[in-house]
Amino acid sequence: MPRYGARIVVCVDDFANVAELSAAAEKHGKSLECFVGIDCGAGRCGVNTPAEVLAIARAIDAAPGLKFTGIQAYQGAMQHLERYEDRKAKLDAAVAQVKEAVEALKKEGLEPEIVSRGGTGSYYFESCSGVYNELQCGSYAFMDDYGRVLDEHGKRIDRGEWENALFILTSVMSHAKPDKAICDAGLQAQAVDSGLPFVYGRDDVKYVKCSDEHGIIDDPKGVLKINEKLRLVPGHCDPTCNLHDWYVGIRKARSRRFGRYPHAARHTKARPTGVADAAPIRGERVVAMINPATFILMIIVGTSPPRQRGEYPSYHHCYEAAQSAIKNLGLDVRWDCVLKHKGVEPEK
Repeated sequence: MPRYGARIVVCVDDFANVAELSAAAEKHGKSLECFVGIDCGAGRCGVNTPAEVLAIARAIDAAPGLKFTGIQAYQGAMQHLERYEDRKAKLDAAVAQVKEAVEALKKEGLEPEIVSRGGTGSYYFESCSGVYNELQCGSYAFMDDYGRVLDEHGKRIDRGEWENALFILTSVMSHAKPDKAICDAGLQAQAVDSGLPFVYGRDDVKYVKCSDEHGIIDDPKGVLKINEKLRLVPGHCDPTCNLHDWYVGIRKARSRRFGRYPHAARHTKARPTGVADAAPIRGERVVAMINPATFILMIIVGTSPPRQRGEYPSYHHCYEAAQSAIKNLGLDVRWDCVLKHKGVEPEK
């Protein structure tokens, strides 16, 4: 990808990997930027001490074809802790660890350009820390079990700060037991590693168990009917999306208004579809992305290859492409967050 002008930053926590990356960059005549990965509590990738960070940063800086760019210090394990105070305590410890590493790097003339981390459950801590200058939030656009996470006032963050925009559309397929309904969304339709889904907008029924192709819903008052449609909020949005081939975008309760989009991480062959072609094809799994009240649209702007290698498309170019995409979709967009660059500002 660097051969086509893309900026690639690689996380490194091993000296052998530094040598391998350097050899690959030299072979292709390109430069790779590198983060030193820090384990700040997740217990996965990354080194632990400032001395280890400094040693790998020096190796990157000295390696042909590599550039030391900064630190990757993501703490994924604390993102889903329910209590605000528990998340803050974990983050405070991580901030102290990263500050120490940054100071050690500065003393050696290796001040990091980027200190990266942050997530939907912690971005407010990182953004006010004075240490991090890049956030990696992503789940806020869909929301999943983050809804169980509480803010500093003890309120669920999906009932004020964010709203759910990702749902699994399921049907009641059996109600042979008077107090239980069976739906057609089981393990093959969702990930449950972070917990079972909840039925959106309903407090009279509860999703309580699942098998491969079935979900069991407690229905003590027998209110559900055969073929009734329910919206499930999955416990973990990322791996749930990976089980499906298509998103169906809904705006103002009309699927044909918005369209159907292939899920790029899947192995299926993408077929061009128009806005009017929104019905699922037989045999395909579909994730319905519905939120009539507030819908967050993410537009990924693909630009034509730069005329010269290494020349990045301008922000102005990307902004114009985004405006064009919005106009073609016929959307009314409220710009909540704007990256101002070189005098580019969106219309009010």
